[in-house]
Amino acid sequence: MMTGVLATAKAQQALVIERLDKENAEHPTLSPSDAEAAVLDKAKRVAGANGKCVPTGVTLEAPVAITGDPFLFSGILDGSINNAWRVYALLKGCGDALIQRYVVIDMKEGKRVALPVHPGRSLATLKIVRDTSPNAGVQALAVVKRRKPDCDGKDMALVAIQIANEEKDLGPEVYGVRYVGSWTESWKLKTCGIVVDVPIRFTADGDGGAYTNIKGDEVREVTESL
Repeated sequence: MMTGVLATAKAQQALVIERLDKENAEHPTLSPSDAEAAVLDKAKRVAGANGKCVPTGVTLEAPVAITGDPFLFSGILDGSINNAWRVYALLKGCGDALIQRYVVIDMKEGKRVALPVHPGRSLATLKIVRDTSPNAGVQALAVVKRRKPDCDGKDMALVAIQIANEEKDLGPEVYGVRYVGSWTESWKLKTCGIVVDVPIRFTADGDGGAYTNIKGDEVREVTESL
């Protein structure tokens, strides 16, 4: 028998999915060509603004609707967002072979926005990535300080994410969210010229978020040149 808390969570989850099914059906899907145009335009703008190599093209995986992400679902509820998709993109022309995670959002007023999230793949929602980043940074800085005690971590950057393990209990993705199960990711963060690998275990909390576990003795320096 379900506990009252579990039953309530499942009932709320069903209502959320019903609402997202409705919104997704009412608003057009993102075509590959439109996704490519949005991502490439954003990548060029970011590269130009930062004085970096400007990509000449992009190869995309099929867009996936992710409006279940708590950040995006709030936009659905307040009427500011029509739909949103995750797009994995490989930029061309700059020698970068690392896939990039983007979010493409169709705003209610008709504007389309493409946002780079991070290099590499992740099962974590935008909110989980944001909420987990500070602790991951603290763990990485502790390792860096062993060799560079004066490092203050101000230039800390997330340079890659890799999915390391999906456990048997991991449930399916529903509009960008895992409601059930656990998985582990390898987050690589760089500060003061040193790259640190931070393994993170995530366990879905049933409400669109996740509990995280970082074991300090598993965090280690990788390289100084990445």
